[in-house]
Amino acid sequence: VWIARKAKEMDKKVLFVRSKFDQDVANKMRDDPGYFDWGQEEGEERLLEEHRQDYVNKLEALGYGRVDIGDVFIISGLLYNIQRGRWDATELKDAILKQLDIQQKMLLITTCQDYSPTMVRAKAEIYRSRAWKVALGMAGAGAIPFAGTGVNVGTMVTTMLLFKGGFGLDETSVAKLATMTGKDRDDLQHFVDERLSLVSKITQFFQGNISRQQLKEALVATGVGGVFASAIAVDATIDMAVPFIGGLVTAPASFGLGWYALCLVIEQQEQCALALLQYAFR
Repeated sequence: VWIARKAKEMDKKVLFVRSKFDQDVANKMRDDPGYFDWGQEEGEERLLEEHRQDYVNKLEALGYGRVDIGDVFIISGLLYNIQRGRWDATELKDAILKQLDIQQKMLLITTCQDYSPTMVRAKAEIYRSRAWKVALGMAGAGAIPFAGTGVNVGTMVTTMLLFKGGFGLDETSVAKLATMTGKDRDDLQHFVDERLSLVSKITQFFQGNISRQQLKEALVATGVGGVFASAIAVDATIDMAVPFIGGLVTAPASFGLGWYALCLVIEQQEQCALALLQYAFR
């Protein structure tokens, strides 16, 4: 309480966390089974509210002062429950994210393993907020060897892989998810690969391994990425009309190509991550 009070005096946001709620639920079920007569989920929610209010009362009794009940989080310390986002785990992570700058947010969501739909959507929102900056930086930093616009291929591919890992879609994360859920790793990996086939095509395009026409065919086959396909067409027109045009003129087209590509990749990865969670935990 002393540390929290000092942080408050420094005008710092203070969040209070109580763990071992899984034990609280087990104890309540043992000592008062009738508490859950209206359903397990409703019983747990009522118990959460009781614990939050009890925590607030005790903090005030200890002299901390008034505590907003929204700053109190009840969680389970077990890794399985944290990764599933059970009880207040997801809300706690969201509250922490709100206190961080964009660089800190990127670090947290990229390194924090989480399997809750809420956090998947939060990651997608943060990635989208960064995509335009990545695209802007790429526009004049390098050149695709097969295109007139300037796009740094290494940065684009690295960013896509970073997002993939952040969404928990890389092979290591999929293997961990398979272990956690008791599902077949190869089955989950096939699930991911099948749904990220378009992302794979986009990656191959920026690496120069497939042509514009092959990528456009993939876009048509999936029925998505209309704006991105238009950006590819603009890029092709520039390449044919003025193959040696200066970077100052090609930069806007480069930005559009990178921006639309990243937005489409984030959308596809977000949808895949949400579907994967539903599939793995069903």
